[in-house]
Amino acid sequence: MNRIPFGQECLLPVRHFDSCPCCGSGQGRFHEPGCGLEECPECCDPVVRCQCDVLSLVDQAIVMKAIAATFTSCLDAMEAATKDIEDQSLAVRGAWLAAWRLAPPEVRAKLSEGLAKCLPSWRADFCDDTGKGFMSAAAVAEGLGKPLEEVQAVVKVIGDLGEPPVGQLHRVH
Repeated sequence: MNRIPFGQECLLPVRHFDSCPCCGSGQGRFHEPGCGLEECPECCDPVVRCQCDVLSLVDQAIVMKAIAATFTSCLDAMEAATKDIEDQSLAVRGAWLAAWRLAPPEVRAKLSEGLAKCLPSWRADFCDDTGKGFMSAAAVAEGLGKPLEEVQAVVKVIGDLGEPPVGQLHRVH
């Protein structure tokens, strides 16, 4: 993707600023991840709110992580994530990431059950000593139709999204 540096936006009237009033990036420099004033090069809407999906998976993960870090309450994150069920923007995905991270274990379990119902073809490759399932990066890459290296880079950026395994991991099938 050809990101739009600060000061070269198509719609936002920010050319008269020396730096971005939202993230502080200077003229000609790229906005910070999650900046609400960075424009999408395809639709010119804010990249965190558009649904053009122009960022690489790694850049999406960086933006989602930055957005998730703005939340301190699971309820606030859930409210932001569920305002518009059709919205698949990075802002909403970042809110879902925050909701997951801030949720108590029993809520995470319910979210996992719901996800399993929505994505029945996505099954765990491994389980720990308690029976909790885990997917390999290879299975996620295959499910998304993305290169394994890109999925591994996303995992590295976002970090651990759940409870660590208890004991040893065992292959399910």
